[in-house]
Amino acid sequence: MSLEWPTKACRVYLVKIPSFDAEGAAVRCPKDEVHLWQGLLDQMPQSGAVLSSPEHGRAERLHRSQDRERFIAGRAWLRATLARYLDVAPQALCLIEGRHGKPLLADGSLHFNLSHSGGVALLAVCRASPVGVDVEAMQPMADCDAIARRHFAAAEVERWAALPAADRLAAFYRCWTRKEAYVKALGGGLSVPLDGFEVAFEPGAEPALRSVAGSAVAAAVWSVWGIEPAPGFVAAVVAHGAGLTLRRMVAH
Repeated sequence: MSLEWPTKACRVYLVKIPSFDAEGAAVRCPKDEVHLWQGLLDQMPQSGAVLSSPEHGRAERLHRSQDRERFIAGRAWLRATLARYLDVAPQALCLIEGRHGKPLLADGSLHFNLSHSGGVALLAVCRASPVGVDVEAMQPMADCDAIARRHFAAAEVERWAALPAADRLAAFYRCWTRKEAYVKALGGGLSVPLDGFEVAFEPGAEPALRSVAGSAVAAAVWSVWGIEPAPGFVAAVVAHGAGLTLRRMVAH
């Protein structure tokens, strides 16, 4: 069911899409592990029957049909996957929104986070600790420098600007996804300033949270992984706790 994922940045491309089969084998997540599931939203079945009324309402408010279909597929996949950890039917899960909009299980029995970009979806699950995941499709940006200076910490901007021009776009996305994953793990949304903490993102550098509000001690209690889930995509997973193991989950 699972494979150990190295703690350093690695390339893992799309393999088998996790099954929607709620009758599949139960999944257990030890306290020292973070599980990462991966799939393609456009290849998932439209299992809208397991969604709640609020979820259907949110889908209906999306203007583009592709966005609606991807939202329904992603929520159905989320429910089907979490149901395997909790031994319940997907439609029986009670999902609520935290103070800043992060989806949560009402009973807090599992921590999880879902992210998708361009149809590529990643779902991180952790039993004991808050977790965040972010995936982005890399695209050239004319205003990359302006965005970095507006949102990155001053030391990050300096380190990023010192890189060779050919390395800056990928480094920008590594920095961005690691920062977003940390914010999502906190569940603070826009209330968490992106320039209030630093991450490691240079080529060859091990993914890490370097400092939080200037404190390396506060940063050391977080685990960070940098991932390339598919060609042209960059992602990151961040979880509270040191020495955690990230495992790639593959459905049978």
